[in-house]
Amino acid sequence: MVKLALFNCTVAIPLLTVATLLVAPAAVAGGARQAAVAQARLGHVDAAVAALRTMLAQGTKDPLVALDLGVILQQAGRPADALAVFQRVNVATAPSYALLAMTRACRDLQRFDRAEALARQGQRRFPNEPVWIVSRGLILADAGKGTEALAVLASPAAQAAPNEERLLAQGYPFVMAWYWMIGALLFWFGAEQCSRDATRRPQLEVWPPISIVVPCHNEAATVDDTFNVLAAIDYPAYEIVAVNDGSPDNTGVMLDRLAADIPQMRVVHLAANQGKAIAMNVGGLLANHEILVLIDGDALLDPHALRWVAATMRSPQIGGLTGNPRIRNRSSLLGRLQVGEFSSIIGLIKRAQSIYGRLFTVSGVICAFRRRALEDSGWWSPNTLTDDVDITWRMQRAGWRITYVPNIIAWILMPETLRGLWRQRLRWAEGGSHMLHDNARPILGGGTLSLLPVYANAVLGIVWSYCMLGTIMLAALHTAGLRVLPTLPTFSAIPEWYGLTLCFTYLLQSLLSGLRERRFEPGMLRSLFWVIWYPMAFWMLSAATAVLAVPRSLTHPRAQRMTWISPDRGLR
Repeated sequence: MVKLALFNCTVAIPLLTVATLLVAPAAVAGGARQAAVAQARLGHVDAAVAALRTMLAQGTKDPLVALDLGVILQQAGRPADALAVFQRVNVATAPSYALLAMTRACRDLQRFDRAEALARQGQRRFPNEPVWIVSRGLILADAGKGTEALAVLASPAAQAAPNEERLLAQGYPFVMAWYWMIGALLFWFGAEQCSRDATRRPQLEVWPPISIVVPCHNEAATVDDTFNVLAAIDYPAYEIVAVNDGSPDNTGVMLDRLAADIPQMRVVHLAANQGKAIAMNVGGLLANHEILVLIDGDALLDPHALRWVAATMRSPQIGGLTGNPRIRNRSSLLGRLQVGEFSSIIGLIKRAQSIYGRLFTVSGVICAFRRRALEDSGWWSPNTLTDDVDITWRMQRAGWRITYVPNIIAWILMPETLRGLWRQRLRWAEGGSHMLHDNARPILGGGTLSLLPVYANAVLGIVWSYCMLGTIMLAALHTAGLRVLPTLPTFSAIPEWYGLTLCFTYLLQSLLSGLRERRFEPGMLRSLFWVIWYPMAFWMLSAATAVLAVPRSLTHPRAQRMTWISPDRGLR
């Protein structure tokens, strides 16, 4: 015991005292350095520089003080001061961030030989950081050594460097896929849980009367099927208002013949082609009831759809709803691809948007509105390409809520030729661009902040389209041997990790949607094979139409009334 006490007094305690005296100042200095760096990050650059210079003047032994001071000065746009500080540090042991700041300071001062030497050193010391080879290529370009710069920037290592355009082009679909999947899952386990049995019908004590408005133009080939199905709807009180909008074919005669056999049906004839918006306004104004259901002249409405409309409209905050379009023409690859699109993309997005609070658009082929909500929104505008997008935004800006009801099913016809599909998607994209222009001032001005997320996503989608097509064009040029803008990224024919991750995410999204949608179509999962080709075909189509639609929307005469153009309704 005496020996232990003697050891503590003569050896241990003095050693601990010396160690404390040596370590404590370093710890204090490290804390002061970190505080100065934090000041610089908050924008107090002068205070941070003064604190670090004081530490250097006091003879600090912390080598990071000089490095951090140089980095702060370089980032503040003072490269000469930064280089003066870097003179006192050992370049061979400098961390990557400090060495990069030295390189950039030399480049800013046009000391290109020194900058390239530092970039080469960074390449040797940090071989897994592609930023060094990109920096070296840019330095060579600034120095007027174009041939050497192209050789460096065209190397595989430089092409692997991360950048903002690649992040947007490949990261945006990944982030949005998870955003939509999370929202859809919340919808499935919340609002949709009570209606998981597709054959179950809602029960109400009082069923409100409903008006079905069907605008028609050149629908002679489809009106028989459409109105015979409407006549068999399972609902106690409804009327059918058909509007023949100046059809040059036999549509008017066929509608009059159908009205003679269907007691609850009325027909309104317009003398000339006025456009779908005018036809819907006329039908809505002549309808007798508060709840209006709108379908296209080639759609087949589910027998129980009106019951789901009535049950949803019990909520007084809901001014409109959108139903669940299902593709019925599947005789071609384009038709089968659209089956997957409407289930794994459109249905998923509408579920998520209903949870998040705001919809981008109703489906014009099957939707329903309260008459009062339409009056508050100004009814349908005849001067817009996409009346469904336009009325959705104006109604939500007026304070009404619009929701998605997957049990309200309509079987629809879609284009099955490339020309018809291109015309349809270009019209959709141009209408979306019009919407962004028309709603920019009220939304960005703070009038309807709840619509801002949907608006921002639409803007990002257009930016993504330009990035996507830009990288594809660069890849094509590079493949042809034309090294145009070599510092920008291109796509590789062989998917890398981010491509495989995006493919896996899309397949997961399609599988989740297919599992949920099979309650409406038991064989839904069989379309999964066709769905996997969707990104290759429809993402490119969407990107191309969005890029073309922006300039078209800016030059389109908005005062011109939109009239009907008969769409491609598939191969029959």
